[in-house]
Amino acid sequence: MNYFKKHLFILSVSAILLIPLFANPLMEFYLNELLLDARDDTAWQLEITKTPITADMYLTTLTDTALFGRPIMYNTDDFVVITRDSLAAPLHIRYCGDILQLHGESGAIMDQIGFGDVPDSEITAPKPGMSICRRSFIEGEEQHSYLYFDKSPTLGLANDSSNARGNCSGYVTDRSGHALDSVKVIYDSYSTSIGTVIEVYEYTDENGYYLIWDYARTENFHYKKDGYEDDSRVISNWPDSTILIPTVEMKETVNAISSKPDLNPNYFVLRQNYPNPFNLQTRIVYNLPLGDLVEMSIYELSGRRVGRLVSGFQGAGWHSVTWNAGNSASGIYIIRLQTSQALLSRKCLLIK
Repeated sequence: MNYFKKHLFILSVSAILLIPLFANPLMEFYLNELLLDARDDTAWQLEITKTPITADMYLTTLTDTALFGRPIMYNTDDFVVITRDSLAAPLHIRYCGDILQLHGESGAIMDQIGFGDVPDSEITAPKPGMSICRRSFIEGEEQHSYLYFDKSPTLGLANDSSNARGNCSGYVTDRSGHALDSVKVIYDSYSTSIGTVIEVYEYTDENGYYLIWDYARTENFHYKKDGYEDDSRVISNWPDSTILIPTVEMKETVNAISSKPDLNPNYFVLRQNYPNPFNLQTRIVYNLPLGDLVEMSIYELSGRRVGRLVSGFQGAGWHSVTWNAGNSASGIYIIRLQTSQALLSRKCLLIK
């Protein structure tokens, strides 16, 4: 075997040995970004990538079909922006929710975007001015793909993360209202080549509070803690904003309940609100040793009441309430808890 044939043989064998590492083909995504118009369901803009557009290809929605009718050339090497003028007839895309599909010449579905109030939607309907973008990437030798919102659309260019991330925050308690620390809040996961699942998560702090910064999208949050039943929530995040998730109350397992001492004290408790200082919203936790008529109100230092959070009978045990101070000015306020047998108060600081 001469030198050339020998090395050609070695290269061929090496290539064959490498095939299993890449045996699973990657999914191709062609619908890269969609910008809708809330006032006109035909005034949309659609960015397509990675595939030539021929005359016999077409787009469909749940209620409409439109043929391209002519080939479309790419303005750049990677992207082309489609509008209603690119089609043989206008295509109607419902702003509140639809499924947009790209079909090849044979009629096969090449890609789709499902959003809003439709079955199997990947994401909620966008707010005005936001585009729906596709993010596809490899993590741990597994392909990930999801739709997210972007407040600064980049039609004709590669998608980016600028103005496309937001915060999700909330509290986790037990069924009695006690804050739970060290709860694992899982908001993403992926698998390695050997099948190990890697979780992406944050833990709650000593007040049961957590804050997660991620792409603005619809996703599942999973809550896990030893001694408690797993819980989950479907969360819709928005760009450049903070979403306050309703408090998650985790249920203790039977074994945990039987071995856990009574944590309900036989006296009144008004905990310091958290966070404090706070902006917009804060959470207040309190305990009643017995059932009673309860009133909780917020006062200015001058004595003027600015809000009533609780008014009525409540049973014994821990309770929590959230004060939304959106209509109040920055300053020091007094939280007052009153029953037929107790009067408790705490100061809090609102900063806007």
